[in-house]
Amino acid sequence: PLPPTLSADEHAEVAKVLATCAEGEADGQLSVRLATDAKAAEMSYKRVPLPSPVEAAAWAKALAAVPAEGPADVTAPVDFGVRFCGLSYGRNDGTPFQVLELRGRATGEVEALEVQLHGSTNSKAGSHLVAVLYRLPGDGRGVGVVLAYKGSTLNFEDWRHNLHIFTRSGGREEDAKSVFHWGVGMFPDLKAEGVDADVADAQAFKGFREYWKSLDDRAATASLDSWRSLLDSWGAPLPQSASDFRAWLHDGRWAWCVVVGHSLGGAMAKVAATDLAVRSRRPVGVVTLASPSAGNTAFVRLENKHLYPAGGIEVKNKGDTVPIMGYHGYKVRTASKFHAGRQLRLGSKSGGIDPYHVHLSYKVPSTVLGAELQPVVFRFPGLTYKPSATHDHMEHTVGAYWGTPKAEERHSH
Repeated sequence: PLPPTLSADEHAEVAKVLATCAEGEADGQLSVRLATDAKAAEMSYKRVPLPSPVEAAAWAKALAAVPAEGPADVTAPVDFGVRFCGLSYGRNDGTPFQVLELRGRATGEVEALEVQLHGSTNSKAGSHLVAVLYRLPGDGRGVGVVLAYKGSTLNFEDWRHNLHIFTRSGGREEDAKSVFHWGVGMFPDLKAEGVDADVADAQAFKGFREYWKSLDDRAATASLDSWRSLLDSWGAPLPQSASDFRAWLHDGRWAWCVVVGHSLGGAMAKVAATDLAVRSRRPVGVVTLASPSAGNTAFVRLENKHLYPAGGIEVKNKGDTVPIMGYHGYKVRTASKFHAGRQLRLGSKSGGIDPYHVHLSYKVPSTVLGAELQPVVFRFPGLTYKPSATHDHMEHTVGAYWGTPKAEERHSH
């Protein structure tokens, strides 16, 4: 069960909602229903269960219903956005390409495919994507897609790309007023005459785009041909001319697609969602946590035009400095113009008052522990990281809905 969004009649009561939301503040009049005096449970990224197809479909619907402006309850969009961000860390088997068939415990049928792409053979280092292709509930025709990008953990590769700011290529002069303000063309292959001016001018932070591109290139070699008949039966066939994951995404046969990520993963999510929306010519949903800015003002305009709701939802804890970093360097007063979409700021008690914990813990109302909403503090990895490659999380990941996958249902390449 999912909490409903606020109706039009309830908007007049938004002040009451804001009084108990997120321990304090909600930027842009977004709010979540969280009583400040309720004791919170805790959940590690290693224990987050994969949502069911019904939950995922309801989440996507709730996200799409968030208005472009004005007050809105985003409890459900934020709850499941945080969960999928957690799964991007926990579901990491360290293989360059892997597909896992997930069967409903009750039906015994394949109801989802988990696709993992990794930038190296070391599970604790390198870019990482967890994608879930859901067979939509009902008549089983249609596929919903979640793309979850892992954020930084304590390794050289992640931080090399976080800090890759010293090679500038191209860009407009008005976008380069700081020595720390670097970027590369977002769409170097889409420079033909007549192309959208923002597509031609869009720049992305070099390190973020390179890390995302390593996974995009991996997706171009990740064949889904073994699941061609399955995807066809789900109403989302592979292109006739190609069988790779990237071609399938660009073909846009999915019913909906939502991209999420935390920190570095949030910046990569913005790059990935913008690229996919432009190339598939379909709107893409976005929820990010504590994301640095990913691109210049032309890039932000593309986000606002092609991503939903109204450019996406950006969630951050009060006191977290990461969102004021990124493409534009380190700026407090002007950082907002490099962020698209709608903002939700959670209270500082979400993870403590120190910069370290405030970036890694998120207190939100959630149904992850049952049908009733209750406050849950979701914790992401810090100094230690224990992905599924080194610690078997499957019994927690599958939760109550999914059956435990058999060895033959795991396909690694």
